[in-house]
Amino acid sequence: MKTKSVASLIAGTGLLIATAPAFAVTIDGVTFPTTSGPHTFAGTITENTVTTPGQELTGDGLITTVDGSTDFCSTSGCQLTYEFGGFNLEEITFPEDADDNTGNARFSGGYVNFYVNGDRENPWLTTEADIERGSEYTLEGFLTNGGTDQAQNTAVGLLSVTGGSAASIFDNDSYENGAGGLSDLLFNTSLSPSGDMEFTGSADAHYVSSPSEVPEPSDLSLLGLGLALIGFGAAYRRRQNG
Repeated sequence: MKTKSVASLIAGTGLLIATAPAFAVTIDGVTFPTTSGPHTFAGTITENTVTTPGQELTGDGLITTVDGSTDFCSTSGCQLTYEFGGFNLEEITFPEDADDNTGNARFSGGYVNFYVNGDRENPWLTTEADIERGSEYTLEGFLTNGGTDQAQNTAVGLLSVTGGSAASIFDNDSYENGAGGLSDLLFNTSLSPSGDMEFTGSADAHYVSSPSEVPEPSDLSLLGLGLALIGFGAAYRRRQNG
């Protein structure tokens, strides 16, 4: 996996923007830009700890900005939240020759769904994880230990829209995936330990309205295409303790 930061990689592909939408559509009280080009929505994230193959990675979060603006809900008290799950841990590896306290984890399956005011009966957007390029896995995460027993982790991944009232906004085939098809969203996370069996941090998602061209495969291969590496401080401690 490349050692460039996730932020620099995303910036390098032209995905980071912070401008108010000139054209937008409001669905279920939530307004998103539809101007041609890349867009970003971001917020908080909380995730569980997984350390053993077969465990499921789950979590949730709150969207707080759309293209850098907090004014995306048309009604007072409106909230756009999301949850994810179904990411099954397949393996964890800590290379013996690693001298910078790094590790990797690989997952299969997965989904990320969005809701307005927690209404799970009527999802705003539903997605499923796509496999990464050159791999049989849907997720591959990356952690750095930083010289302590608390793991920091960053990851990115691709998602395809499967439904929801706002599906038409995001079903744009914006990014090539490892299955030879096209994905709609790029999802990025950055987390730190926040307590017993829990990690918190920030997350953001990117999409392209009316994409004029699909990013080259080489651009996406740099991203590593992992969504989450959660709570591997415990695994790292066990390795350090022999």
